[in-house]
Formats: sequence, structure tokens, C-alpha cells
Amino acid sequence: MPFGVSYGVAAQKMLGKKDQRKTEIQSGEPPCRTTILGCSVMWIIEIAIALGSALALVAVYLLTCIRVLNEYERGVVFHLGRAIPKPKGPGLILVFWPVDSMMRVDLRTITKVIEPQDIITRDNVSVRVNAVLYFRVVDPMRSVLEVADFLFATSQVALTTLRSTLGQAELDDLLTERDKVNRRLQEIIDGHTEPWGAKVSVEEVKDVDLPEPMKRSMARQAEAERERRAKVINAEGEFQAANKLRQAAQIMTPYPWRCRCATSRLSPTWPRMRIPPLSSRCRSNCWGHS
Repeated sequence: MPFGVSYGVAAQKMLGKKDQRKTEIQSGEPPCRTTILGCSVMWIIEIAIALGSALALVAVYLLTCIRVLNEYERGVVFHLGRAIPKPKGPGLILVFWPVDSMMRVDLRTITKVIEPQDIITRDNVSVRVNAVLYFRVVDPMRSVLEVADFLFATSQVALTTLRSTLGQAELDDLLTERDKVNRRLQEIIDGHTEPWGAKVSVEEVKDVDLPEPMKRSMARQAEAERERRAKVINAEGEFQAANKLRQAAQIMTPYPWRCRCATSRLSPTWPRMRIPPLSSRCRSNCWGHS
């Protein structure tokens, strides 16, 4: 069939359908109710699906915004790059990303072991010292805003302070005045870490390793000190014994009849005891008038 003939037939059919609809409308017959109802139901279903999808997306977004902070944690929240003045937590908080971001800060006491260091004391003695540092965060805002990594910064300050402070102390002070040295270290490190919101409770020197020759010389010194104390104690004992004998002689001088009895009892019992010489009066009374 030629193209012109087919196009004409199709146009006639369409015109026929339009005329039929016009005739139905003019005659007062209603359109098909089934078609209208189907369209309404489809439209309602599409709207419900869209609303459900939106609500599901909102619920998923809110769930991803929930953050839980423990009792020992605080959260520093940044809103569009600016820090909120007060830290959040503990408990349940909302962080609306990507507008907001949060950094967690632990408020518990942190223990940091300082690796052993070779130190030369003030009296030119080489020792190897290791220590332990205890500190905690007291201001979460400054610990995040004032320093990039407060843990690393605090450990480095403790390391340098340990070397400089112990280098100014003598070996005897380092071994005997340990509490004084620890307080000095704590004060210096705390002064450095205070602007970072960290509080140093204590830095304690844990162990001091001495060279072997120094250990032997200290052992000889301790042995000589013990011998000196033994001699002093022995001399003090003899001095006290001599004082007692002198007091006894002074007491027995007015009673000459007891001098010979006392000496006769003392001589066989204590043959090695050195009896102080009696006075001339006592000798004359004891042996002159026997």
C-alpha cells in the first residue's frame, strides 16, 4: 500500500474516534471510572514510595550522626571548621556530618615510660637512667587546639627535662635525694605542658644503672664506713665503761673498808679489765691500815 494511502486511512480512524468521544460527551455518558481510579491509585503509591524512601534516608543519616562518649571521654566538635566553645559529653551526642566533625579526648591518667638515657652527672659520673611519667588532660579544648599531638609533645618535653635536670645533680643526690629530684622534674615538666591542657602528676626516676668500677668503689666505701662505725661504737663503749668505773671509785672513796673487797672481787672475775688507779687516800686507807 502506498505511503499516502496508509497515512490517510490512519487519519480517518483517529478522526472517527474523536467524533465518537464527542458524541459520548454530548449525549451525557460519563468517561470510564476504572481508568481514573487506576491513575489515582498509581499516583498515591508513587507518592508513598517517595516519602518512605526520604524518611528511610533521613533515619539512616541520623543514625550515622549518633556518637556515644564514655564517662572518661570528651568530644571537641568543629562546626564548619570552627571549634564549639565547650566540649561535648559524656553520653549521647549528635554530630551532623559533613558540616560537623569531632575529636575524642581521653581524660584518664596516661602512663608513659621514658626510654633509658645516658647522662653525665655534675660530678662527671656516667649513669644510665630511665623514668616513668604520669599525666592527664584537664582541658580538652587546649589539648586539641594548642598542640598537634599532646602525647608526643609531653613525652619529648619529659625526655629533655630528664637529661638536663639530672645533668645538674650530683650522683649522691641522685641516689639519696630521689624524692627531691622527682619533685623538681615534675615542676619543670608541668610548667611546659600547662598551656597544652595537660597536668603532670609525677615523673619518677625508676632505675639508675652505674658502671661496674663505680659499683666496686662504692662497695669499698660502704665497707670502710661500716668499719669506722664499728670502731666508733667500740670506743664509745670503752669510754662509757671508764666513766662508770670512775664514778664507782668516787663513790667508794669515803668507805675504805670496801676498797679491798671490791678489788678482790673484780680482779679474779675480770682479769683483763683495766682498773683506774685509786686515790692516795683510798690506798692509804686500804693497804696502810690493814
